Amino acid sequence: KYIFTVKRGSQMNFFKTNIKLFVTISLSIMLTSCSSSNIDSKIYELRTYYCHEGKLDDLNSRFRNHTVKLFEKHGMENIGSWTHNEKEDVLIYVLAFPDLEARKKSWTSFSQDPVWQKAYEASKLNGPLVKEIDSVIMDQLDYSNVHANLNENKNKSFSLRTYYTNENKLVDLNSRFRNHTTKLFPKHGIENIGYWVPQGEDNMLIYIVAFENEKSMSKSWESFVNDPEWKKAKSKSIENGMLVDKIINENLTPCLLYTSDAADEEDSV
Repeated sequence: KYIFTVKRGSQMNFFKTNIKLFVTISLSIMLTSCSSSNIDSKIYELRTYYCHEGKLDDLNSRFRNHTVKLFEKHGMENIGSWTHNEKEDVLIYVLAFPDLEARKKSWTSFSQDPVWQKAYEASKLNGPLVKEIDSVIMDQLDYSNVHANLNENKNKSFSLRTYYTNENKLVDLNSRFRNHTTKLFPKHGIENIGYWVPQGEDNMLIYIVAFENEKSMSKSWESFVNDPEWKKAKSKSIENGMLVDKIINENLTPCLLYTSDAADEEDSV
């Protein structure tokens, strides 16, 4: 038989050590649970409308007076709407839904709403407004924190950026954004708006950032890319190969979706 003798002082240290370990593990579990519960389970839809020539103003009017309010009525969350700075007759907007099934139900009920049908028919008396629609269903990333009604500050300028990664590099790119990029952006006057991956894609990152105004965009980007901390993080991240194959940048101007004197949709059709 083996007999172990533990002195009183050692016994007390043993219990203290184990109590500390227990508390540490418990806190870790609690924090992990909280972190997991804060991850947004919503889905987001990025929609781009390509208008017939000269019809963007009419489309904006329809959105302002009817569409946006009806979206809310049918359970769609308005995140933001923008016009394209470089392309004429383009409207871009983002909606949020609890899940895919809720999205399907919302679009169905919206399209069947008599108020919408009346507004839609009235808006195209002089010809249809939209010739093509692109839709991208997206999941928000864990380092993103999207808020609704981004157009409240209509003086800001926005950039919609799409990154196409090299094969199997999306995880590394997200790691760089999570640990470095999104933390450095505010330092250089770049506001984090939202970060998403399109469903069914394994090499795309889509995000939106904001700037104080259009003039500050180039200064902010220049300041960011020359930041020694960013250069170090980028250099470290590409030690095993380049992460990004192509970047598409689109500069946007927010639409004024709500007006104080806007009438109810039933009365303004």
